Amino acid sequence: MMDQDPTWQFPVGNEVAPALSTPETAEPLAFIRFEDVEPALATNDFVERLLVAGAMSVLYGQSNSGKTFLALDLALHIAQGAPWFGREITQGPVLYLALEGGSGIKNRIVAYRAEHGLDDVRLPFFVVPQPLNLLDPAGDVAAIINTTARVASEAEAPVALIVIDTLSRAMAGGNENAPEDMTALVAAGDRIRKETGAHVMWVHHSGKDETRGARGHSSLRAATDTEIEIIADDKGRRAEVRKQRDLDGGDVICYELQSVELGTNSRGKPVTSCVVRPADPNATHKDPVRSLTGHARRAYEVLLDTVAGEGQGGFSGVPARLLSVTDTRWREQFYACAMPGAEQGAKQRAFLRAAAMLQERRIIAMNAGRVWIVLQDHPGQDSQT
Repeated sequence: MMDQDPTWQFPVGNEVAPALSTPETAEPLAFIRFEDVEPALATNDFVERLLVAGAMSVLYGQSNSGKTFLALDLALHIAQGAPWFGREITQGPVLYLALEGGSGIKNRIVAYRAEHGLDDVRLPFFVVPQPLNLLDPAGDVAAIINTTARVASEAEAPVALIVIDTLSRAMAGGNENAPEDMTALVAAGDRIRKETGAHVMWVHHSGKDETRGARGHSSLRAATDTEIEIIADDKGRRAEVRKQRDLDGGDVICYELQSVELGTNSRGKPVTSCVVRPADPNATHKDPVRSLTGHARRAYEVLLDTVAGEGQGGFSGVPARLLSVTDTRWREQFYACAMPGAEQGAKQRAFLRAAAMLQERRIIAMNAGRVWIVLQDHPGQDSQT
């Protein structure tokens, strides 16, 4: 058999394919020497401590939890350049893709305009109220990119944020649980981000098991830079930052929806919408610890003692200034302190139920094999910073 010339090229149609790379022809990769590494001090979180320029986020919650109201409120604050829940904003144009269409999005914008006294103000905020298909490569991705360029031209500034509301509608009949469909949708979002430079936010639904986060295949969460869960329960409405790739996580934003009358319909009845207003965190977050009983209370007390005695800070995925321990260490201490001599299976069941209850009540949080207490007035707060 003849030796093949490594520079030989495979014909493709009427064209010639590029020569295959070999150890002799491959260019070495660029590298940075240890002594030449400089700190990255530039601030690229255009929403302070929340959203990073050019990144990807998912804002999710149950149906009727108010997630679109909060996403729209944030988007309009970015277009306005106004602080949002105490966070500084770098103003920039926003393209809001309201895939569910309807009059709801228009009424919400009008309500915001009235609430903030912006009737005579032009903001670089643009809405597309129609269904779109981002799953099909031949669908609407190119149209979104071209629309973003047109918006940037009209606003005379690059678009800061593109909101896609909702992810389910963007799949246009695709299967959220299928890895091939979800990765294709993520790839579409990546293409939009790459070609526009904008941050892309997906508005999405929670899964049936709320403890597992947003609905659908795990490839979505793996690709997400910022994940925000919207919760509406008897304690009020709040947005909890569940994941941050490059910023500190764990923030909680408490808010309420206030009804605003916009006018009357053809029957003379009032037409209303809602606006977002900050809520008192003390009013919306009652102490959930007092009602703990049995193994859940014991597990909490064991974790308090373990964090106080052995907790460490500085772990990725754990909020800054909070100490944490491994979930394995917590479980071992619970077995030893709360149920000495009990059958192993009983210990395991009791611990799993207790841990689930503590997470459900937002008393603790767990990530990457570490566990910490969410409340800020406990011994797990790092006093060194």
